Amino acid sequence: MPRLTRGTSAGRKAIDYHPAQYCGYCLSQRLCREDAMSDLIERKLHHVFDVLDIEGSGALTADSILNAAERYTRFRGVTPGSDRAERLYESIREYWSAMAGLDTDGDGKVSRQEFTTGLVAVASDPGMYEKSIETTADTFFDLADMDGNGRLDRDEYVDLYSVGVGIGRSDTIRAFARMDVHAKGYLTREEWRGAVAEFYQSTDPDAPGNWLWGPY
Repeated sequence: MPRLTRGTSAGRKAIDYHPAQYCGYCLSQRLCREDAMSDLIERKLHHVFDVLDIEGSGALTADSILNAAERYTRFRGVTPGSDRAERLYESIREYWSAMAGLDTDGDGKVSRQEFTTGLVAVASDPGMYEKSIETTADTFFDLADMDGNGRLDRDEYVDLYSVGVGIGRSDTIRAFARMDVHAKGYLTREEWRGAVAEFYQSTDPDAPGNWLWGPY
């Protein structure tokens, strides 16, 4: 029977290990991998749903997403009807279009179950991931990059997620600091894409990208 050790280096104790009996003692990342993947990724996705479901209705709709865009454009001082405003709204419409694909029962709303189940499936399929999540990530990047310098500065990220999405400002500042691993004060598009991939796909609890949508 396999043997594992527990405790500190000064006082390790060998124990007999049997998967069905001692799951709580698993020390190898390979053990209980499926449960770990499910728990961490689903916890992150449930957090995103809660953030987006501002009214607490238990479902996401086009109106709720467009209302967030309206708040953001007002905060940014974008003139309604301007080219910049239209580009912002088009970005949000593209985001909702991707989101609407999760509406499996066709009721015009995305429930929590549809959201989490759908995104887990999308994130695990390379083709679907690139078409949906990575494309949406680029949409968010372009939406936040107000000065068009090809970088997501800290304030741009904070404004997008605190004003547009509704995450607490102090939480977004902490989140950006976690993702900005080199403390440059900005994220490149590739770094942004990497953070997005970690959020939706990583089972490492210490991955910086886990903080994409703030503390979870």
